[in-house]
Amino acid sequence: MRVLLVEDMDDLRETTALLLKLAGCEVRAATCGDAALHEAAHFTFDLVLTDLMMPGMDGLELIRRLRENLGFGRVPIVLVTANVSPEVPFIAREAGASGVVYKPADVLDLVERFGRGDFVN
Repeated sequence: MRVLLVEDMDDLRETTALLLKLAGCEVRAATCGDAALHEAAHFTFDLVLTDLMMPGMDGLELIRRLRENLGFGRVPIVLVTANVSPEVPFIAREAGASGVVYKPADVLDLVERFGRGDFVN
């Protein structure tokens, strides 16, 4: 499984990428929305995990751009956030997210859920 991981916090990005690799995933990591769009334009992915709050483009805008401009219509895109406000799942779905996972995320559980088809558009 090819995963695009978008996270601005270095430690969290590196740890999550390592856990995904240990779970058998091929991972491309980006530190911001613009870098993620660049990766998305040059590679195909089976799953996108994006942080909500990032400098510049936030995760919601990234999701919108992936869905509209880069043909990610069927690729599961999961918003990963520490924001537990009740409106987060609603605004995430409205932006085109396939689901929301709250930090700290259990990466192995997330990979298992993907395998079961929990994040289908």
